[in-house]
Amino acid sequence: MTGLLARKKRLWIALGVFVIACSLATAFVLTARSSADADQVAISALISDFQQAEVNASIIPGDSVNVVQTRLDSLSATMNRPTTDTDSSPVQILPAPVRERMNRATEARLQKYCSSAYQKLAANSTPLADVVEAGLYNNPQLPLLVEPQTELLAALVMKNDGQTAIVWPYSWGGDVTTTGKGGQSWRVVEYRVVKENGQWRVDGRSSLAVAESTSQPYQWGPYTPHTPLEDAEQEGTSVLYPSQMIPRDKLQALADMAVPDK
Repeated sequence: MTGLLARKKRLWIALGVFVIACSLATAFVLTARSSADADQVAISALISDFQQAEVNASIIPGDSVNVVQTRLDSLSATMNRPTTDTDSSPVQILPAPVRERMNRATEARLQKYCSSAYQKLAANSTPLADVVEAGLYNNPQLPLLVEPQTELLAALVMKNDGQTAIVWPYSWGGDVTTTGKGGQSWRVVEYRVVKENGQWRVDGRSSLAVAESTSQPYQWGPYTPHTPLEDAEQEGTSVLYPSQMIPRDKLQALADMAVPDK
């Protein structure tokens, strides 16, 4: 009888240990899933805000549009005008306050959303105002871009070790010009984000694929018809797939995530 009670006691102890172990394992899985979900939300918000701040920095304010357009018209009328092959215009096109606003906005964007390493790298880059002005100088006949727009449609965290993550955001970009709504594209970019002081920060990026509009008649907006993402033109390789094309199923997963709620 004593032996039977002892065996029952051991059985109950083993069962208790098993239940506790299962509870701990479940808690660990739920905690890990909760952490991954929180990272997904935080990283998606970071990239969305970063991209929005980027396009906002290049906007030409409405009260400066006429001044810039007048200067572009005078360039278009100049015969045998050489173009520039550098990110700098030989003549001033943007008013000084616009140039200052663009460069300040870029600096603020880098400080708010980017890693210290990315900020150091960007410090040696050509100022945004110079890049915009060079583009205007080389193409004065084109409609003036006054309001670039962007929208993050989906973001897929491809790899995340808690400190560094590789993310594929799928975004729409469209241009509003002085003649109305212009070109648009859908782009997948690979972002590297890192944690600094407990916050995710952009640490690098490169373009992976771009799709163009296919709507007839022409429509405009994030959810208008365009080339299927899995058939989009691939512009670069991923650090996750360095020697091969981007797997179509990964692009399709992004497209599926981007379907708007009905």
